[in-house]
Amino acid sequence: MARKKEVHFVGRKFNVDYIYFDCLFLTIWMSALIVLAYRRTKLPLLLGFIGLIVYYAIDLGIWYCITGIRKVTGPIHPALLMLWVSATPGIVHPSWVMLMIQGVYNKTMKKREIFFWTSLFFCVQSIPAFLQTALHLDDRVITISRDMSRGSHGVMIFLFCIGYGFLLFCKIPVTDLLKLFLIGVTVEGFFEYSLWLSGIRSTAFRAVVFDTVFEFNCGIAILFFAWSMSLPKEDRSIEPPKIELPRISLPTRLTSRSEKKVSDLEQQTLPQEELPQVSVEFNNCVAELTPSITVEQAQSVSIEISCTEEAYESSSANASQIHAVEVQSDQTKDCAC
Repeated sequence: MARKKEVHFVGRKFNVDYIYFDCLFLTIWMSALIVLAYRRTKLPLLLGFIGLIVYYAIDLGIWYCITGIRKVTGPIHPALLMLWVSATPGIVHPSWVMLMIQGVYNKTMKKREIFFWTSLFFCVQSIPAFLQTALHLDDRVITISRDMSRGSHGVMIFLFCIGYGFLLFCKIPVTDLLKLFLIGVTVEGFFEYSLWLSGIRSTAFRAVVFDTVFEFNCGIAILFFAWSMSLPKEDRSIEPPKIELPRISLPTRLTSRSEKKVSDLEQQTLPQEELPQVSVEFNNCVAELTPSITVEQAQSVSIEISCTEEAYESSSANASQIHAVEVQSDQTKDCAC
């Protein structure tokens, strides 16, 4: 007799008012991220939007539409309901993890800031679940479940090993990997245990422990890699794999011609007829100023003074004062009278 295949569902059962409370606290979290993006860093907010897209594509696209392991019952359209299901873990989880990575590894956050964001994260994850049991604003029931018997656990473990194996390959210290693992356990643990303790998640305790350990840690290596690539090159913890591309070398003849052409351009002088001329009258003497500009040298001015014989005789008293004229722009030029 063939053994019947065991079906293992992980589900949530809650009232519609839980969505109201969760959206309220999600708005508070988003507001705090926007203020943080305005004052200091935009990376947590950016990763929150990317996380929402990724979670929504997996929840609605893969699990609900393609594989069918996601089941939904309730008064809300599945596409809209899946958007809400993806919003809190998709936005809050990656952004908080990025804040912790920046605070633990890059030391860009003070201890009181880490405490503030962790406390806010705990409130966003836990308070809505317990409010829906205390306040009854909309008691319509929604059920969401996921079939975990189709190899989902094996996929999580595989991705977990690949991610941390890649970080080990990049020579990340084991102590840093342990810190990263604890961050991943914390972010998923707050979420899972708030659902389990409030009665929304009705599943075995071992399933909660498995999700806490592996569910977010199977992708946390991507966040760590993205954070490392956002740092300046000299401050990066890991480097992407280096790929040696073939180098194309120019022929020697072409290279020498190019260098000669550049050298000729550096020595080139603009045509004299294009340069402006300035006339200056000094004691009935006419001075013509012609600027001489080259690419290599700074601007300089050369002066030629021509005097008539009568003017020279009438200004003999001042002739000794016009023995030499020096005009300086960036360099000094001599002129004879």
